[in-house]
Amino acid sequence: MENAAIGHPAAAATPTPTPTPSPMDDTAPIGPLGIARGYYVDVSVPCARATDVFFYDGARAGVTDYPGKGSVPGLDLEPVGKVTREEGGGLFIEALAMEVHKLPSGRIRLTIQDDGPPMRRCATDEIPARFRVR
Repeated sequence: MENAAIGHPAAAATPTPTPTPSPMDDTAPIGPLGIARGYYVDVSVPCARATDVFFYDGARAGVTDYPGKGSVPGLDLEPVGKVTREEGGGLFIEALAMEVHKLPSGRIRLTIQDDGPPMRRCATDEIPARFRVR
């Protein structure tokens, strides 16, 4: 077979490889929290500029940790451990002393001392590197 535009035999058609999706980009809810794994940020903040991040992968959960003046923030990551359902429907993560409330459209709200803002999932590559799980 010849390519008329170039005048050379056409190379064997090589399919363009489909990128393998990261497990963090899967939207299926997983236990014990029943939410999709990945990174969640405040809905009013662009993913790339997020400073408050919640991470969940089914086995671990974490929130932004600000260790002290002059230190670089990262994620305080803990095994999910014991999860109990609270009266208001939230799920209490004992290891992090916080509640996760499921909202419509795959969003969540965290309650640590007070209710936080609604949070949405972001793709891993949109999250600032200092908050990504290594």
